[in-house]
Amino acid sequence: MQKQLLGHVVSRTRTKDLKPILERWGWLEQEVEQIDLSKTKREITNSLIEVCNQKEGLTRDVCGELDLICTQEYSTKKQWSVFLMEKDDEHYISDSNLSNPLKLKKKLKSEITVFFERENVVSVRMLNGVLWMRVYIQSGPRNMYRSSDTVYIIYYPRTQYILLSRYKKSVESYLIQSIQNVMGCDKLTNSLLTGTHYESLLQLALDRKSQGDFSRYRLQQVQNLPLLQKPPQKRKVSEFEREPNLHCEDERHKRQRTEELDECFGPNEQPLLQKLEFKVAVKFRGTSAIPSIPVDDMQPFRCRVKFEGPSVIDGIRNLAECGLVTMPYPKYLRSVHTLGKNHIKLADKTAMQHNVSQVNQSHAEQNENTPAKNTRSRSKPRTRTRT
Repeated sequence: MQKQLLGHVVSRTRTKDLKPILERWGWLEQEVEQIDLSKTKREITNSLIEVCNQKEGLTRDVCGELDLICTQEYSTKKQWSVFLMEKDDEHYISDSNLSNPLKLKKKLKSEITVFFERENVVSVRMLNGVLWMRVYIQSGPRNMYRSSDTVYIIYYPRTQYILLSRYKKSVESYLIQSIQNVMGCDKLTNSLLTGTHYESLLQLALDRKSQGDFSRYRLQQVQNLPLLQKPPQKRKVSEFEREPNLHCEDERHKRQRTEELDECFGPNEQPLLQKLEFKVAVKFRGTSAIPSIPVDDMQPFRCRVKFEGPSVIDGIRNLAECGLVTMPYPKYLRSVHTLGKNHIKLADKTAMQHNVSQVNQSHAEQNENTPAKNTRSRSKPRTRTRT
């Protein structure tokens, strides 16, 4: 299994990054120079396995450390989901011992062992103040490595948020229970916030109230004395040189639109979010464009809308900045960076109230049609007489 894991690490690593990763691993010291990185990936893998076999002590835990370092280097290759840790009676405060990688590894290992009888591997490392955890839960044969059996966890100490990579549905309940016991929380709730850039996900979750125009205060871009007038800001240099005789006809409209966008999204760079999904259940309002679709005022029109790209929030801003959409944006798009989630449900209040009243009416009709139960008193036993 160790050989398969080493081959998996080499295959997902760029050749130019392989040497720094092996040096960060620390298990191979002088032996790193013996590996010729100019060859093919297969030859590099065979050379790495040969060098590791010459040195005793290559265990699953040691190989797990190398896989965790590779995940830290290529964290954007994983799909992360944000979970909120809660307590029933009070605000969640993490234990100070969770900031120690050795204590956290020992505690997590003991909890995983309780729920999963087969052999498992737990690795914990700290990078730039962030705790990275790797949990390998064996599901197939012992000598076979499956990448789908590995779960990666990111935890910022002293926060109530934790990030998990994709995992199997069969281990979800036991995995969540293990994390709850380790972190000391009563509930682990999915925040419906997913993406590949974990730093942006934590920024959207932790700094929900300081996004948009309020980001200037969080990044200390305002004066200490707010009553003083702002100093004149330097004008941004345009990307192209304009001809002196050319004049924009809607310069005032563009300036007004930019001010509205700065007030909504702020002047700073937006967090990276690769997908934004809306599940819509509202009244259909496109009868003028598509009159063939029958419209029922009581039944909502259901559909799913997805925005995908390298940075969806920047894309929504750029659409308005280029004049391709009508301003102002609806509220659910203006506040998308303050919701703390990218899977959103939209529904009309009238449709929701109608659904609730319809369910209550159906329950009432069902109770009316149900015959009353024959309640017979059992105080006196029934007797039979023979003739």
